Amino acid sequence: MDSKKFHLVVHNCNGVTITNIRATAHAESPNTDGIHLATSNDIRIYDSNFATGDDCISIGDGVTNMNVSGVNCGPGHGISIGSLGLYPGEKEVRSIRVTNCNLTNTDNGLRIKTFGASPPGLVSDVHFEDIMVNNVLNPIIIDQHYCPSGKCAGGESRVSIKDVSFINVRGTSGTPVGVKFDCSKSLPCKAIELTGVSLTFKGNSTTAFCSSAHVKFLGSANQIPSSC
Repeated sequence: MDSKKFHLVVHNCNGVTITNIRATAHAESPNTDGIHLATSNDIRIYDSNFATGDDCISIGDGVTNMNVSGVNCGPGHGISIGSLGLYPGEKEVRSIRVTNCNLTNTDNGLRIKTFGASPPGLVSDVHFEDIMVNNVLNPIIIDQHYCPSGKCAGGESRVSIKDVSFINVRGTSGTPVGVKFDCSKSLPCKAIELTGVSLTFKGNSTTAFCSSAHVKFLGSANQIPSSC
């Protein structure tokens, strides 16, 4: 509790299961991620609670075959892949499953973030399903122009993002834009699919913003938002 930085770090590991943990920090405390992971394979995080000043779960480069389920997140910055693209030689992120999670009063919900003007990288085969959000500012977001300092080099990200699905993501957004895909102009996001998404803002439908992204809205005609 109230860690000065990351509460728990999983690095260079294989075959790790984490269950029934709780990490808490003040909502304004920077870099107090609940769990940060990097360069690890076959990771499972189940039935845990995070209330932090940063990402509840942050998935760094080199993480593959990861399952997250039964996590409650909030406050905090959501469940994030990234930041990626800061250093040369970062390894791919692949086969990530996030299911049956709840996010409440977070700055972001389900997020993939990369820096602009980045070295090459890859994020693929990412699946979010059965997620409830409550007053989340950016429920679904891919941000390939991530720049927390406001002083980043210009240019487009060279991290490729493809094969990402959002299924049954439901609840309330803290802003009118419920879905935001701000992808790289030089390497657009590919095969992004939304099915059964229903996000409202103050009782009204949310909208979607898509830039340099190949997106399909599938399933019910009542999906909210229904298109970019």
